[in-house]
Amino acid sequence: MVTKGGTNEYHGSLYEYNRNELFAANDFFSNRSHLDRPALKINVFGASIGGPIKKNKLFFFANYEGRRDASAS
Repeated sequence: MVTKGGTNEYHGSLYEYNRNELFAANDFFSNRSHLDRPALKINVFGASIGGPIKKNKLFFFANYEGRRDASAS
């Protein structure tokens, strides 16, 4: 469990993780058989924001995370 302390300023963050076949090594046996790397696309992304609703009393925090996968297997 994670709790966020309230503040009277708005704060947020964005992030993304991307992996595809351009940066992945080919398997030893596929390389030996002259086969191409299999398709691989992984994308994880998200955002968070927090801030005051009522000064020094009530705060909000929201978070979103998404993931998109596509592979040959």
